[in-house]
Amino acid sequence: MELFNHCEESGAILLTLEGWKEVHPFLVTIPVDWPYTIPYGVLYPLKPSKAVQLFVRALQETACSPHLLERSTEELSSVKLYA
Repeated sequence: MELFNHCEESGAILLTLEGWKEVHPFLVTIPVDWPYTIPYGVLYPLKPSKAVQLFVRALQETACSPHLLERSTEELSSVKLYA
């Protein structure tokens, strides 16, 4: 939230994802149609709950590259899940 507050207070422009369009009451999001994509990932604690571990495992089994599937949750805590 600090970044969004800084953006609003300083008058800066911030490139953001559509999911953040209502994160701050004094910022406006203008959709753009540019010919590129922005990679993103899932952020979770280094010591995730069992539910989060199960969720991350399900994501890995459906969305991640095969070499990540062979690694344990502990090993994956240091792996960034974005490109």
